Amino acid sequence: MKKKQLIFGVILVIIYLISGCSSKEGRKLTGKVTNAENLPVKYAGIVISYYSESIAKYPNNSSTINFRYPVYYPSNVRMWISHHNKDDVVKFLSEGIVTMVGSSSVSWDTKNEQGEFVVNGIYDLHVKFSIGDDVKNTLIVPTALLRDEYSTGNNNFTKYKYLAYTDENGYFNIDTNTLPMFKKYEKMYVYGKSINDFRLSDHVRIWALHSDYSPTFEDMVLINKKRPTEVFLKFQ
Repeated sequence: MKKKQLIFGVILVIIYLISGCSSKEGRKLTGKVTNAENLPVKYAGIVISYYSESIAKYPNNSSTINFRYPVYYPSNVRMWISHHNKDDVVKFLSEGIVTMVGSSSVSWDTKNEQGEFVVNGIYDLHVKFSIGDDVKNTLIVPTALLRDEYSTGNNNFTKYKYLAYTDENGYFNIDTNTLPMFKKYEKMYVYGKSINDFRLSDHVRIWALHSDYSPTFEDMVLINKKRPTEVFLKFQ
């Protein structure tokens, strides 16, 4: 009896390990980038454009975020952008005394502190109200960055924050756990417009950019959260 239980336990462990490895492997977006002669291109930057089921068109490289001041007394207001649900600082926006009450907005050029255009995704606007050292309130406003075009003109290639770079053989690898699909957002601001029940499509556009070539992309790529997704991109 104990021998049977031991064998059964070993089988369960093996199944768990296999399924775990398969699941881990399935959370990858891999690909290869080549030129017109089918030679690998190294140091190509990889970025993604997302489609939303909630909104059709997005402006490029600018974002206006609406919010409402929740305080009724003069306060020192500090604003910054972070990655969604994280406590980092992607870009510091402003700080100063505010006496007004009600609706307001702030513009973000979609760059980080290093001057790079950040990748598409979900970010948070933080608006912290304080009097002296006493923090009265912190407002967090989720906002979606969904530019639909990328360009390498005007030296912009060096100004993007890429998801990955290709290696010397032209290959890249991205962990899809870092991508913002596969979940529903109850409320989101997209370029000043409030969207309820916001969701990103699993079909995306994969871009490859390089200073020696015009941008290239593969459209409507299905990102599968259970199986590996592979894409091949070619510069012309």
